[in-house]
Amino acid sequence: MSGIRAFFSHLKAFCTSKRANVAIIFGLALVPITVAAGAGLDLARGMIVRERMLEALDAAGLAAGSASGQGMPSQQLSLLAQTYFNANYKLDSSYGTPSPITLVMGDKVATVSTSVVMPTVLVRLGDMIGCTHCDSLTIPASTQVVWGQTKLWVSLVLDNTGSMTETDKKGVTKISALKTGTTQLLGILQSAAATPGDVQVAIAPFSKDVNVGTTNKTANWVDWTDWNSAPPIPVPSASVGPGSSCPWTWSSNKVACTKSSTNDPNCANTQGNDCVTAIPSSGLICASQHDTDASTGQGGHYYNGCYTSTKKISGCKTNCQYDHVWTPNDHSTWGGCIMDRSQNYDVQNTAPGGTNTNFPAENAFSCPPQTVMALNYNWTN
Repeated sequence: MSGIRAFFSHLKAFCTSKRANVAIIFGLALVPITVAAGAGLDLARGMIVRERMLEALDAAGLAAGSASGQGMPSQQLSLLAQTYFNANYKLDSSYGTPSPITLVMGDKVATVSTSVVMPTVLVRLGDMIGCTHCDSLTIPASTQVVWGQTKLWVSLVLDNTGSMTETDKKGVTKISALKTGTTQLLGILQSAAATPGDVQVAIAPFSKDVNVGTTNKTANWVDWTDWNSAPPIPVPSASVGPGSSCPWTWSSNKVACTKSSTNDPNCANTQGNDCVTAIPSSGLICASQHDTDASTGQGGHYYNGCYTSTKKISGCKTNCQYDHVWTPNDHSTWGGCIMDRSQNYDVQNTAPGGTNTNFPAENAFSCPPQTVMALNYNWTN
């Protein structure tokens, strides 16, 4: 009996014993831990292989793209691309040997691809756990090289103001230097274009205004508010303003009466730089431009219209009173020039969409005769 009791006592102690359980757990966990470590190692190796292949493929694609522009046949392009790939792929055979690259040429695009079967590190362990495909890892890589797609658009805004007639110490005018520099730049831009249209240039001569051409007369971004406005009229008095023989005077409003080709030819302009002393037979008093020396910012501004002056009493002979009605010139007399937008839109790229954001139409002596040249690649023009 004592022997049986001893046996069961030892059996019970064995079943409840916790000694050396760490070793047992470690032994059981050793296999999955090792597999996980191996998978992480192989993943890192695979990332290295793919990165090296992409670098070599980029070099191959660039070489093929450059050579295609010189007319090299497709078969030679493939050989050239393979040569560049081999020269730039730096990993040894322990990482596997990449398959021959595939080169597909398109319109200014080269697609280059390859793959490698990389041996894994823990091949035998894969066999131990029953994995029949764990001895290698297939890593694909592909890249696309595009060339000649970058477009360059250049706008040359060229100063044509009066100060451009000034000369340097050698007697060369600013406008001459501008022409020389612009011509040289255009030559550089023309030679930079791989194919016609890759580089395009717009030219905008400016003075006070920019000439956009009369074909834009009906454009919704042209503002006619300023065009239609009459010259400012001072406080009415016995000799000027509504009811008088003249709607304004040169001394008080700085508005000239001289005839100008930019004014309505149907208007009977007065002579001299002062207010008329008598209403012309046509009944029209036509303003011209604002005093060029005016400090108000309106210097050189042109007024596009005439006053229709009619007697308040039709039979009046002396000291007659008149009604002056401003009639703007027809928009067909516009020369094509626009001026700055209202502040602060003059320094912003807000799209035109109303009176303040549109560009005011103007006739002025400073209007450049040459219209803006839109983007093009007609280098002769």
